[in-house]
Amino acid sequence: LGDKERYNLLRRLADARQGVARWEAILQAAELYPPETSARRACLKTLREELRTTAHATIAGQLAAQTDDADLAAGLLIRQAELTSDASLAADLLWKVHQQNRLSDERLAWAVRAWRHAGDMPRIVQACEQHLRSGKRLAADVAVDLAAAYRAINRDRDAERAETRDMEPA
Repeated sequence: LGDKERYNLLRRLADARQGVARWEAILQAAELYPPETSARRACLKTLREELRTTAHATIAGQLAAQTDDADLAAGLLIRQAELTSDASLAADLLWKVHQQNRLSDERLAWAVRAWRHAGDMPRIVQACEQHLRSGKRLAADVAVDLAAAYRAINRDRDAERAETRDMEPA
């Protein structure tokens, strides 16, 4: 069978199943197509819509562990972080995604808030500094969090710099 036929078969199989078995079939279907294709986006949309409660957080993590596709795994880890009630776990999951260079610029502010909530100031500093070194600017709220993180780890001079001007690329 070709990828299109396998995809259609897996989606029909998913329609006949419930719970984890359904989501595993959807994940397998998503793996057949590259990122940014409509077929893959449809699978991810379904998973995001159906994995929607705190109880589903662990399942999102299990699905992430089942795939060798780094983009799919990162998306599922982000979903797990969104759903978990454990701030420390959410921070660790987002750090893992960040270390894999799969944390989008749009999600950086959310990750910084999660790290702040977990009291993980060194991660805020490291992620923001990496962001700046890559030639990107920080959003104003992220720059405020970076200044607070610098102060928390006794880097007052850096905190003053962060507070007195827009954080421009390094």
